[in-house]
Amino acid sequence: MNSLSNTKSVGQFHVHDPLPPEIITLDNIGGLPADDAQQFAFKLNGTATPASELNGAFLNAADQSLLDGPMATAASNQTYQYEWQADVPTGQHKIVPEANYPAPYTLANPTRKILKDLPPPELAFLKAPTHFEFASMPLTNSQSPIYSYDGTSDADLMISDPRNGTRGDWAVQVNLTKQFTATPANSQHQP
Repeated sequence: MNSLSNTKSVGQFHVHDPLPPEIITLDNIGGLPADDAQQFAFKLNGTATPASELNGAFLNAADQSLLDGPMATAASNQTYQYEWQADVPTGQHKIVPEANYPAPYTLANPTRKILKDLPPPELAFLKAPTHFEFASMPLTNSQSPIYSYDGTSDADLMISDPRNGTRGDWAVQVNLTKQFTATPANSQHQP
């Protein structure tokens, strides 16, 4: 604004809410944690609107906050350095740096950037057997279900259900692609 020697010619003067701060550049120099990491040092630097505060949020796939990082302030020359050392829960997650102004100018909707965005977790097979072994079954004329399964180990069937709070009932079904065959009770030939 220019300094005015008198304000007689000023008809109206409007003061607006501050514009949202900007994260202008963002350089992640420490890498993102792996999904199974137990600890990590998360480092950022870059430029942002001067005097804006940078914060990091560690969210799960449903955008629920798991951890909040420390606050860092962008200097008058716009540069900032941000470091966050934390123990990280395993599982799907995203890291969201955000910029806001300090009180009393804090905005309800800070500027956010997502550094790791993973799709919502889904029910999935981690491991499944290539075949199922059944014990000997007596022949019957009924259509009773066949439940006997001597199985490969239960460890051969592993299912992941990471859907926190949204889990529903589910069951594993196996389709028969080849008809069962009967083996003669006495397969040895008599002379």
